[in-house]
Amino acid sequence: MCLCKQTVNYIREFKVDPENNVFLKDGQPFRYVSGTLQYFKVPSVLWSDRMTKYKAAGLNAIQTVIEWSFHEPEEGVFDFTGDRDLIKFIQTANDLGLLVILRTGPFINAERDFGGLPYWLLSNNPDMKFRTSDPSYVKAVEKWFSLLLPMLAPMLYKNGGPVIMVQVENEYGLYYACDYAYTSHLRDLHIHYLGTDVQLFTNDPYGDYLKCGQIANVLATVDFGPTDDPVQAFKVLRDYQKFGPSVNSEYYTGWIDHWERPHSTATSLQVCHTLDAILALNASVNIYPLHGGTNFGFGSGADPDDGVYDPCITSYDFNAPLTEDGDPTQKYFDVRNVIGKYQTLPNVTLPVPSPKMETKPIVMKPILSIYDIISSLTPVESVYPLSFEKLRIKDGFILYSTNITFKPSDPAVLAISELKDRAQVFVNQKYVGTLSRTHNIHAINVDIALGSQLDLFVENQGRFSFGDTINELKGITSNVTIGSVVVEDWRHYLVFKNWTKSMADIHDYSDAFPTHPTPANGSSFDRIPSFYTSDFVLPDTKGYPFDTFLRLDGWHKGLAFLNGFNLGRYWTVGPQITLYSPKHLFNAYPKPNKLIVFELESPSNSKTVQFVTQSVLNATTIPNPHQ
Repeated sequence: MCLCKQTVNYIREFKVDPENNVFLKDGQPFRYVSGTLQYFKVPSVLWSDRMTKYKAAGLNAIQTVIEWSFHEPEEGVFDFTGDRDLIKFIQTANDLGLLVILRTGPFINAERDFGGLPYWLLSNNPDMKFRTSDPSYVKAVEKWFSLLLPMLAPMLYKNGGPVIMVQVENEYGLYYACDYAYTSHLRDLHIHYLGTDVQLFTNDPYGDYLKCGQIANVLATVDFGPTDDPVQAFKVLRDYQKFGPSVNSEYYTGWIDHWERPHSTATSLQVCHTLDAILALNASVNIYPLHGGTNFGFGSGADPDDGVYDPCITSYDFNAPLTEDGDPTQKYFDVRNVIGKYQTLPNVTLPVPSPKMETKPIVMKPILSIYDIISSLTPVESVYPLSFEKLRIKDGFILYSTNITFKPSDPAVLAISELKDRAQVFVNQKYVGTLSRTHNIHAINVDIALGSQLDLFVENQGRFSFGDTINELKGITSNVTIGSVVVEDWRHYLVFKNWTKSMADIHDYSDAFPTHPTPANGSSFDRIPSFYTSDFVLPDTKGYPFDTFLRLDGWHKGLAFLNGFNLGRYWTVGPQITLYSPKHLFNAYPKPNKLIVFELESPSNSKTVQFVTQSVLNATTIPNPHQ
């Protein structure tokens, strides 16, 4: 008698069952309950922690968008290392037994600068028609996808990876173009690189948006929040998608925050009531998000609110079930309980808040102002002001400088009709006022004479993350006038092209100017954007460093860098007052840490900052005139 090993052909497969309106995973009916986790808003050292908490909540999948600009910040310069290691992110989910749903864009929104598109597209062609069949745009997308999609192919479920679905474009029905040729071409690119059997889908708000958002032979899904009726939403979906499972691809657990606006919230009762109703319909759902994370650096974009420019804050807390720093809220446990009614919850230790640390007040030393900086920079000269994109600078600031060659009227009115987004005005290096897009201030009176030096320090507060005007240029995009005269012959100083390198160079200034004079409180010099620095050592406390939050009471507006890492924008108009500072950014005792603050207006009287144990995201102090 011969005992022979039998081989069973096991085919991994994920697809739609059109007859029974369900997903099939390996031939069996399957419903996913996933949660959005955007890898570029969470440092890579925290991916496993956040995913473990997703799994403990009863989720069986994670969903993420892929941000083109995060991986190709400059044309032809690709980065998939460190916090940008997308494959590691997917593999981490796989190691934890979580499935993955990818949204490849190329447009993603996600409240990110330029909706995740790389700024240099505008540099190459300022007239480019984004998200359409415009050949210049399609050519760039094809080149990007020719790199990205082959990387993802081994991660597909059919190939042994965790990726069960891939979304084409994002909420395209909201966009004016309604270019079916474009979206069909994106579909075909995915099929070319990923195979004919890859499960593709689209996502749009339910309603007439599906008319332009739906793509032939691609599963349509919808998004809606806790105040919507799931029965009605899925009924509308069925009008367009005649077969297949009902899916909410973005079920909102909170909402977006903007500077100078109240903190957005959604009650746990609201969120859980509608989540229960969705799951009772046997629908699949993606919780957007279970954890929001942080738009570190210059990552946050802006929203067009009824034609008004509305920049997003640094935090992406979203009032989600897990806080910005990853701590569970009561909403987290309530959501878990609802999920537990419909599928088995894992028998694991539930997450608890992580320990936090507080430091003593840290005294910041002024080391140099923008005028110290530009003395070592070579300006770009032009008759008329140039945009950020023309100068090939993604974000940050440009100092526009000129000397007045005519005799201005008295009084003189300085005006910029198209300012993107905020300009501090200096005459002979003295502050005279601020022009602001968010406050609709485009002109101010100035005391200026023939031969005076006029400087405009312009801040890009973030590109639109969605909308029909996503293609706008940043900086000064119109003439600058004084009275009826157009001001010409501009020098452009870029602050900075490369912030990481520049912050490392600024360390040298702290040694070169150890006794740099402190600006006098109330003086005009005190309103000149300046860098402040401090070296500090954490206490020799067991377990330190822990997560913490940088608080800048008495400061006004700017950026903060911890050991070279850009924590993001701060602005004490609220609602965000603190900047999340993860523990891995700190050096433990006795190694020193370096904190740099770039303050645009003026520091606190004490020139101190402090790391504290509590975040503050709900402290709007100055009303927005557009609200």
